Amino acid sequence: MKRFICGILSVFCIMVFFAGCSQNSGSLEGEWERADASSPLYGSVIRIEKVDEDSYVGKIISLTDVAKDAGFRTGDTKWMSIEPTGEDNQYSLKDLTINAIDGEKSWSDMLLQFDPTNPNEIKIDAVDAGINIFGSNSQTYRRK
Repeated sequence: MKRFICGILSVFCIMVFFAGCSQNSGSLEGEWERADASSPLYGSVIRIEKVDEDSYVGKIISLTDVAKDAGFRTGDTKWMSIEPTGEDNQYSLKDLTINAIDGEKSWSDMLLQFDPTNPNEIKIDAVDAGINIFGSNSQTYRRK
């Protein structure tokens, strides 16, 4: 009987552990730091907050001097209309971009996906994931 109870408790603990892991991997809310060193936003931090049941927003909370020189400001909304796409751990969003030549701001359609090998990392790619004249539109962020 003792073995049976210990076995049940072990299975319960394993289930709780895996449930906690899966919730963490799909949780967008929190602070995310730009991890790709080739970007002027490298080291900048975005805080994602829930707006309503299925929508989030990402605001800049920390910037490097290079990012400030590019025209970004603390408090700016970097990502808006973050919404699930229906695919596992994938979201669509609008990403604030600033033209390096004239400083014009615009919104680009992007897809956010949790890295399947690292639940504390997200990849953001342009909906049209091709290479543009300025290089790739791919971004990597890590949970802070």
